[in-house]
Amino acid sequence: MPRIRLAIDASGGDYAPDEIIAGAILGARQHPIELTLVGQSEQIEASLSRHAVDGLAIDIVDAPETIELDEDPTLAVRQKKDASIVVCCELVHEDHAEAVISMGQAGAGLAAALFTWGRLPGVDRPGLIVPYLGFRDTYLIDAGANTEVQPQNILQFAIMGSLYVERVIGITNPLIGLLSNGSAPNTGNAIGQQAYALLQASDLNFIGNVEGFALPQGLANVIVTDGFTGNIALKLGEGLVTGLLKQIEETDPANEQLATLVNQLQAQHDYANLGAAPVLGIDGLIFVGHRRSKAPAVAGAIGNAIRAVEGGLLNAIRDALKAA
Repeated sequence: MPRIRLAIDASGGDYAPDEIIAGAILGARQHPIELTLVGQSEQIEASLSRHAVDGLAIDIVDAPETIELDEDPTLAVRQKKDASIVVCCELVHEDHAEAVISMGQAGAGLAAALFTWGRLPGVDRPGLIVPYLGFRDTYLIDAGANTEVQPQNILQFAIMGSLYVERVIGITNPLIGLLSNGSAPNTGNAIGQQAYALLQASDLNFIGNVEGFALPQGLANVIVTDGFTGNIALKLGEGLVTGLLKQIEETDPANEQLATLVNQLQAQHDYANLGAAPVLGIDGLIFVGHRRSKAPAVAGAIGNAIRAVEGGLLNAIRDALKAA
C-alpha cells in the first residue's frame, strides 16, 4: 500500500524553516510517510543538513516566494503564484500529495486552498475547527473563518466538526453544543434560534445550547458557533490562561515548584503546542497552525493529517452533507 505523502509549507511561520523542518523530521520518524518540503530550497537544504535524515522519504520543491503576516491574503495568493502555500496546494491538486500543513498566515492558507480546490459540494462556507486550548476533548468550530453566518452554515459546521472529532480524534458519537448566552432553546439571537432547530432535527448528538463556561469544562466535544464569536472565545481563553498563570506565579516568585507547575500548564494550554487545525468544507485537506508553532506542533499536525486521510474524512463529509 502506498505511503501517504504530505506537503509541508517550510517557509510558513515565525520559526521557519528550521522548526518546521525539525517537526517534519520528527513526524517522519513517528509515522511511515513521505514528505515534500516546499519553500526556498537553499534554506531547506541548509536546515536539513543539520539533521540525520537517512531512511526518511523527504524531498524538496522550490517555492521562492512567501506571504507575510501583514499582506492581504486573497491578493497575495493571486499575485504570488510561487509562494510556498500556493505551491503546496497545487501539489495536492495534482495528486502529488494528499494534505497540506502550514504554520504560515492562516488567511493565505484558506485562500490558497479555496482557489485551488474549491468547496466540497453543498458547503456554503468552510469552517476552522480548533482544540480549545489544552482542555481535554473540546473542539470549537468556527474559530474565525466566517464572521457572519446563516443557520444552515452552523448546521454544516456541526456536521463537519462531528465527523472530524470522530474520525481523527477518535471520539465516538461526539456531543454537539451550540454556543449561546443561555441554555434554554429560546435564548440567543434569531440565527442561533433557527440553528438550534436545525441541529435538533439532525442526526447529530446535539445536547442543546451551551454557555461560555462549557468550553473549559468539557461539557460538549464540539461547540459550534459563528467565526466572529468563536475567535473571540478562543482568544479570550488564551489571554485568560496566560493572565491567571502569571498571577499565580507572582504570588510566590521564588517558589521553584510553583514555577515548574505554571510552565507545565502554560505549555499544555499554549495553542502553538497543539498541532494544527483543519479548515473543513474545502475539497482537500489543509491543516493550519499557529505562526509561533515549533517542531512538536508540526509533528502533531502530521499525525492529525494522517488520521484524516486514513479515516476518509473528505468522503465522509461529502456523504453526510448529501444526506443532510
